[in-house]
Amino acid sequence: MSRLALIMIPLMVSLYLAPVQAGDTISLNIHIAEAPPTARALAGYGVIGNTGDQDITIESVHSSLFEAIEIHESIVRDDMAGMRPIDELTIPSGTELALEPGGRHLMLIRPVQPLSEGDQVPLEFTLKNGNVHRITVVVKKPDHDHSRQHHHP
Repeated sequence: MSRLALIMIPLMVSLYLAPVQAGDTISLNIHIAEAPPTARALAGYGVIGNTGDQDITIESVHSSLFEAIEIHESIVRDDMAGMRPIDELTIPSGTELALEPGGRHLMLIRPVQPLSEGDQVPLEFTLKNGNVHRITVVVKKPDHDHSRQHHHP
C-alpha cells in the first residue's frame, strides 16, 4: 500500500465518523381554528415542545395556503385588548410553549382558498439555526368556550 493511501484512509474514515450537528428536538402539535369562508385571517393554536438541552427559536412560519403567517401575542394596553406581531418565538430547553387564545398564537393571513374542518394545511417552521421543520396540520372547529375564544376579522 502506498504512503498516500496510508495517510488518506484514516483521514477519510475520521471525516466520515466526525460528529454532525444533532437534529432539533422539537415537537409541533398545532391545529388551525376554522373561521367563516370570508375570513381574512385564521389562528393557529397548540403546543410546541423542546425536549432538547438547547433553546429553540422559531424565526418564521410559511404555508403555500396563506399569503403570510405571523407569530402574534395578545396584549392589553390602556384597558384595550389587541395583538402584536413578534419577531421570533423561543422555547427554552426542556419546556413546552402553548399557542392559545388570549396568548401567543399563529396568525395565518389571507388564505388562498376557503378552509373548513378537516382540511389539511402544510406548515414550514424555520428555526434560527437554519433548520426547517415541515408538518401538516388540520383545521378544527373552534373552541366554543367564548371566554377564551379568539376572533379574527
